[in-house]
Amino acid sequence: MPTDAAIALDFAVVGCLTGACYRPPGRHAFDGPGYVLACLTAPPPAVRRRLPVPTVPASAAAYAAHLGCGCQPSASVRTPVVDR
Repeated sequence: MPTDAAIALDFAVVGCLTGACYRPPGRHAFDGPGYVLACLTAPPPAVRRRLPVPTVPASAAAYAAHLGCGCQPSASVRTPVVDR
């Protein structure tokens, strides 16, 4: 579905922009791995209609890795919610 791909692309762009512009106290600046992880969190919605069951754990795992690496929360937190 082209709409799902557009949603995934939007999440990648918004996640990167949010990460670059917002830095909560105690988190390090958004850097290369932060951008990569923000982009890896976004693709699951592109296939959510074809593979509905694996998309939620895939995006949740990518977001957990994003936070586990010390990156600040960004718009990527919304991706697992949209997958449903």
